[in-house]
Amino acid sequence: MTTELSASVLPELPVLPLRDVVVFPNMVIPLFVGRDKSIKALDLAMEQDKRILLVAQKSPETDDPAAGDLYDIGTLAQVLQLLKLPDGTIKVLVEGVTRVRLTRVHEMDGALAGHAEILEAVEPREPREVEAIVRSLMGLFEQYIKTNRKLPPELMQTLSGIDEPNRLADTISAHLGVRLGEKQRLLEAVVQAVDQLVFGGVVIVQVARADAEFGRDQRGRHVGLAEPVEQLERDLQDALCGSSGLFRWRAHRVLAER
Repeated sequence: MTTELSASVLPELPVLPLRDVVVFPNMVIPLFVGRDKSIKALDLAMEQDKRILLVAQKSPETDDPAAGDLYDIGTLAQVLQLLKLPDGTIKVLVEGVTRVRLTRVHEMDGALAGHAEILEAVEPREPREVEAIVRSLMGLFEQYIKTNRKLPPELMQTLSGIDEPNRLADTISAHLGVRLGEKQRLLEAVVQAVDQLVFGGVVIVQVARADAEFGRDQRGRHVGLAEPVEQLERDLQDALCGSSGLFRWRAHRVLAER
């Protein structure tokens, strides 16, 4: 079973290009903004209803991004707090609201602005299938937290209180220490008619295999990740049977690597 999407069109909103971060729905994060067009975009957002479109750049090295330099999928966000710093830059606290697909981006009043449509998944996978993925994913992510000093131990308590699968997947995705491109693919997973939980599991398996320190605690002791990784892989193989062809092919290649 694939995930169907419904879309609703937003009015024109300011666009804030992001160099090195992907913001997920329900994620609260501080951003430091220094480019003139980005500062202007924040000014426009504050003059209106404080909503802004956050979109990652395809290349962080692009100093003056245009429409073609941005990914199509981003996040509608709400500005919670804005602070102008002495050096002229801005520290802004934003909260991701929902995924969006940008349909048009152009320059307006010295800033980027754009039209977008909200993307919402309306048909979940079978409950038993989701439960199996969540169980295995949570078990492996708990070990991931134990071996990653940058993640607070209380994060597992937060995750345990999340009942909605897509929100759980977004929260886990936001805390994975992977490259920008992988984060962007996680953001786009649900848009590609694929349950993001499945893709999140695939990425964690990648991390588990690639990171030499993964699987050891802070004293270097093995914490026994082989079993949870293998269980997650079995659950993912079952779940992939209901995914789209291209994703299934790509994910099976990852899971088959040794």
